[in-house]
Amino acid sequence: MEEILRKLCKENVLTSIFMNNDDVSKFTVGYIEQVFEDGIIISVVDTGGRSDGYALLNMSLIYLLEYKNNYLKGIQDLLDYHKNPIIPLSFIHDEDESLIVNFLNFCMVNDLYISIKHLNGFEIFGLIYSVNEEILTLKTYDHNNNIEDGMTALSINDIEGVYVLNTEQKKVQLMQQNR
Repeated sequence: MEEILRKLCKENVLTSIFMNNDDVSKFTVGYIEQVFEDGIIISVVDTGGRSDGYALLNMSLIYLLEYKNNYLKGIQDLLDYHKNPIIPLSFIHDEDESLIVNFLNFCMVNDLYISIKHLNGFEIFGLIYSVNEEILTLKTYDHNNNIEDGMTALSINDIEGVYVLNTEQKKVQLMQQNR
C-alpha cells in the first residue's frame, strides 16, 4: 500500500482512503501530502469540493484506496470551480519521535484544535493539553455549542486519525478567540 500511496502523492491524485471495513460509507477524500512508514498526511477535500484541513491517518488501518473514478472527478470539478487553494501544512517529521506523537506535538505547539477519530468509531474534539508516547490528553469542546466540555485522556494506540484545520475547528477557534 505504501508504494501506491507514494505514487499517488508524487502525481498529486485526488484519492479516497478507506479505513473502516465495517462501514464502507466512511472514507476520507484528499490529496496525499506526505507518506511515512506508519502513516500519511493528506489535505482533506469535502464533498462540496472545498479544502477542509488536514489529516494524519494510521497506515496500518488503510485497507482500500480509490482514485481516478467518476465520484472523485466530480469533486475535482467542484474544487476547480471554487478555486479554493490548498495551503501546504508546515509539518516536518522528526525521525527520533513516533509520527503520531510528533504530529500531535506540532498541533499542540501551534494551538490547533483537532478531531481525533478513535478506533471504536467515536470522535473527540479539542485542544491538546499534553501528549507523550502512550497518552494524549485533550481539553475537549462541545463543537455544537462552542463551549469547553472537560478533559479526555486516551491511549495513543487507539487513534485511527487526527484531523486538523477543518472548517468546524476553525469556527470554534474563532469563537473562542472572540470570548
